[in-house]
Amino acid sequence: MHCHLDFASNARELACLARQHKLCVFSTTVSPADYEKACADLLCADAALRVGLGFHPWWVSEDPAQNNELVELFLAKLSQTTTIGEIGLDAAARHQATFEHQRAVFSSIITALRNHEPSTLSLHCIRSHDVIFELLDAAKIWDKHAVIFHWFSGSSDDLVRARINGAFFSVNAHMLATKRGRAYAQAIPLQSLLVETDWPPETCGIASFEEWHQLLENTYATLAVIRKISVAELEQQLAANARRALR
Repeated sequence: MHCHLDFASNARELACLARQHKLCVFSTTVSPADYEKACADLLCADAALRVGLGFHPWWVSEDPAQNNELVELFLAKLSQTTTIGEIGLDAAARHQATFEHQRAVFSSIITALRNHEPSTLSLHCIRSHDVIFELLDAAKIWDKHAVIFHWFSGSSDDLVRARINGAFFSVNAHMLATKRGRAYAQAIPLQSLLVETDWPPETCGIASFEEWHQLLENTYATLAVIRKISVAELEQQLAANARRALR
């Protein structure tokens, strides 16, 4: 429920193999400029393979004119899709210089979504949960859209607040490798849980479908142990969750 197939030079091959293996895929983009090409490369006219229209906070610059141009492009593409991502905020030290610019971009997107048809949003949120909650609350996003916190890293209070608002949470192998990540994976209601890979890395070149598939299987296996249920039960429940999350 969160990957970046367009980072791979063999994106179309990965998409075809995903279909052959009956995988449901939500492939997010990091810039609205990448969205159209990703749609073409991934042959996304398929209910099981969705491409997200994204503007990742790392791709927000310190140049307001450049950001405004990309926001305009994002809003122009918005009528074409109900899968939005990756969007959000990142207040980590290395991204502090652009944080107010990120906030302006994210606020513009969330405001536009207030009147958009029901959609699925995959959110990047680092050290900025209060701001994201404030903006989502003000635009009444929870009432209409499915919100997915990708690789959740907030506080336990943030987790409770997101859960009360009906959010979904997509977890991956990196999250499950940490003590807090495993604790969160156990605390998240099973009906709100999704699995992701956040794969491949940006500079991957040709990516291996086998590596991707194995990463997904390993994540399911680890999560099944944490939740004390069988992999088959977990797969069945998370497939149902994905169907509810995708609009």
